[in-house]
Amino acid sequence: MVLAELYRREGGWKIRAVGQGYASGLAGLATDYGVDVESEPDAAAAPLPAQGQRNPTPAQPTVALSTVERVAPGLLSPARRASKALVDRAITNQRAAVYLILDHDLHMEELYESFAVQAFAERVLALSATLDDDGTVPVVFSSGREPFLEEIRLDNYRGRIGQLHTQVDWGWGDVAFYDASKNPGSVPDERFYAGPVDAFATWLRP
Repeated sequence: MVLAELYRREGGWKIRAVGQGYASGLAGLATDYGVDVESEPDAAAAPLPAQGQRNPTPAQPTVALSTVERVAPGLLSPARRASKALVDRAITNQRAAVYLILDHDLHMEELYESFAVQAFAERVLALSATLDDDGTVPVVFSSGREPFLEEIRLDNYRGRIGQLHTQVDWGWGDVAFYDASKNPGSVPDERFYAGPVDAFATWLRP
């Protein structure tokens, strides 16, 4: 699902809660951003939920904070903040896959070079550790050309965005990340999780 949309308007970066799910999963999300997905053999259709009701994935064990501390200790603090945000909204028993779609337009160059995008991706990965069970976030770089699909994991996150974005040509577009208009090198603080978690909670409501 898409938890939040980050974009540029009137010279500043904005974030908007979305909470949009995809019945077709990653294939539907990827197709919306220009990635060609091969069709899979038809499988028996699952019963549809009653109108107006959600049918979230049954809860599975998430990545334990002890695992985050052992594999990616630098993400322990943001993972704890993400977990607290879920607890505060009483949705700790829900699970969701988290995907990261990054604009790779030339006007984003300073944010990449200042490691602001890396910092953003680390926060998203920390959130994923509290919602998913594999400690992996698929990453799609969108630059107006052929999208570039990779992943960031607990065991490879350090410098990962810098390693990947240099393999992608610059483009032009309107998607961005978070309010960094005053300080392009800023790092998201504990308030970062409020918007995405609120969007997730909204999506779960009947």
